[in-house]
Amino acid sequence: MPTPVQTPVQTPVQTPVQTPVQTPVLTTQLTNTALQTAIEARNDERKRRQRNQNTPPRIKAKTGAPANELNAKLVIESVECNTHGKNTTYYYCVGCDKKCANNASARLLPHAKDCLDLARLFPQTHADVLRVLGLCATESILSGEGTAPAVRPNKRKAADPENNRVPLQSDQGRITQTFGPSKLTGQQQTRIDFYLLRFLVCSA
Repeated sequence: MPTPVQTPVQTPVQTPVQTPVQTPVLTTQLTNTALQTAIEARNDERKRRQRNQNTPPRIKAKTGAPANELNAKLVIESVECNTHGKNTTYYYCVGCDKKCANNASARLLPHAKDCLDLARLFPQTHADVLRVLGLCATESILSGEGTAPAVRPNKRKAADPENNRVPLQSDQGRITQTFGPSKLTGQQQTRIDFYLLRFLVCSA
């Protein structure tokens, strides 16, 4: 008898259901949006300062240090995310929008003196900067017109064996008992520094 031929049973192929892929929002896009928002906010603050004679908003300081009114006029504060993802306060020039990590006078005044945008947008503030820098000049201090910076004497440890310093013994006298106390004023210290610098330059 002939063997019957078995027809193979075909299993139906199931078409996988494709889930629509959602495009993630890139971190770069969020960063650019935040930066653009911060730029627009600074531009609005700059325009407001032009209308109110450069009166900065009252921002509460984190420390108890006295506020410097001139420094506050020179910058626009902006809280932004740093590279570690933490909110940090940055300071932007009220004229040219240059970014700075702190608002110390040593950083702000030299830039403000040469900032053309500051001189154009806020001429009175620029004139105040030139006046303050003029009072800090060596010639002004020596003539008595300017104010000398405070003299900060270096403090050393009483006992420091590495630098051959030992505590004062009971039978040893103090130098002030022999020569008397002496304290330089800021103007005297500036005069000494000035002539020492001239001596070094002339000796070179």
